[in-house]
Formats: sequence, C-alpha cells, structure tokens
Amino acid sequence: MFAVFFMFALAYLLRRFTRPIQTLGKAARQIEAGNLTVRSSIRGEDEVGSLGRSFDHMLDRIEQMMQEFRTEQELKRRAEIAMLQAQLHPHFLFNVLSSIRMRLLLQKDEDNAKLLATLAALLRSSFSRQGEFVTLSQELESARQYIELMRFAMRHPTTYEIDVEPELLDATVPRLILQPIIENAYKHGFARKGGSVVIQIGRSDNKLILTIKNNGARLSSETIAELERRLAYEPHEYDTAVNPGAAERGIGLYNVSTRLKLIYGDDFQMLIQSNEPEWTSITLVLPMHPVAEGGTSHV
Repeated sequence: MFAVFFMFALAYLLRRFTRPIQTLGKAARQIEAGNLTVRSSIRGEDEVGSLGRSFDHMLDRIEQMMQEFRTEQELKRRAEIAMLQAQLHPHFLFNVLSSIRMRLLLQKDEDNAKLLATLAALLRSSFSRQGEFVTLSQELESARQYIELMRFAMRHPTTYEIDVEPELLDATVPRLILQPIIENAYKHGFARKGGSVVIQIGRSDNKLILTIKNNGARLSSETIAELERRLAYEPHEYDTAVNPGAAERGIGLYNVSTRLKLIYGDDFQMLIQSNEPEWTSITLVLPMHPVAEGGTSHV
C-alpha cells in the first residue's frame, strides 16, 4: 500500500515539476518561430516560478526595446524625408536672392544687400548636403548669421557676444543645434523688450560645454518644470511630447534634445537655468569628438 502511495506521490511531484518546464519549452519554440507575444504565465514561489517570471519579464523587455527601435527608426526616416524635401531645387532660390542682392548693390543699398547675403549664406548652410556633423567654427558662423537676421527682424534692439576657446573651433558638433535655442530666446525672451544673447563655449575633461544665455524675459519656475518634463521624454515618445494639445514653448528645445539623444544616447545633457538676476541659460553638454583629416568626424 505504501509503495502504491509513493508511486502516485512521485508521479504527482514529477508532473508538477516537469509541466512548467514543458510550458517554457513550448513558449521558447513559439518565440523561435517569431511569436514574441507568447508568455509562459508560470507563477509560484519556487525556483520554477521564479524562472517563469524572469522568462516573461525578458520577453516584455525585448518587445519594449523592439518597439523603441522601430519608433527611433521612424523618427530618423521622418527627419531624412524632411531634410530631402528642404533640399529640393534650392538653386532657384539662391539665383533669385543673388539677383535681388545685385540690384540692391546697383542702387547703392549696401546694408540690405549685406543682409540678403547673410540670409543666402544661412539658407545655403541649412540646405547643405554635408553630413550630420560640422566643425564648431561652422556651427557658430551659422548661429551668427541667424542672429544678424533676427536683429534686423526684431522690433527691439538686441546685441550678441560669442565667447569660445580658440582651440575648440575644430571640434565637431551636430549641425544646427544652436539656432533653435537662439530662436527660442528671441521668440520668447525678446518679444517685449531688447537684450543680449551670449554664447559661451568651453571644455571640461572630454566634454564640450555650450551655453546660450539671454537677459530677456525670465522663465518662471513653473515654465522650467514644464520644459524639463517635456525634455524627459524619450525619442520614442516624440508624438506624446509634441502633441497638438501641448504648449508651443519648448518644442524647438525638445527637437534639439531628441536629436542629441539619438546621436549620443545617455552621454548628453541639456540644462535649463533661470536663477540669475537677469539671465536665462540653456546648456548643452556633449562628448568631445576630434576632426579627422579632410574635415570628417571620428564619430
């Protein structure tokens, strides 16, 4: 009698132990076939239950990472399409601008001719088919051209200052990262009064520190909190961060932040400060990348 009971008990224990293993094996075969939605649903407080939970958690994480990858690839595809659309037939535009500039020069209107030349140079830089990276010197020149145009367009007078260590001018940075931040300063900081924009660039260890300051309208603590909340979104959450119901302020900053996250990952920071008596500052902290011979980046 005891032997019969022992055999039944042994069979029960073996079945209780092997059935979850068989379930895991079945789930693994479905995953191998491409079905990542399957889960083992094995639970319990023993080692097999712990294995089942770890198995399901691993699948959840893989599925999440694949979704993030698909979203980031879609963002890159949109950016590439937008860049290609912006580059369609720019020669016609440049020819028209050149003709207008020459007419202004013939009329001795040198100030407006110079302004038009600045606009053409900035547009040419924006339309350029060069790679993602430019030298810091080129990026600062694009920023200077943009500021010159904004000074002409703004109702209130503004000044600017660029302070950069000369040995950093050959460092490489993603192009057009300063212009949206400067635009944000003019659009929100100088809407009702004039002021100054200061661009300060230095180095700390192997990090490039780019700070854009303005003494226009200061940001409230609530606005800074909202901007930081938006900047905390990951690239795959782009549609949530810039949804039509979101405030317009900060979209340019978020676009810059998203680009830099896609390029550098976690090795990047954007800091917002408005705690000085007059100044609001946006600081970008980027890895230093040397320039190779021929002007290409070692990235």
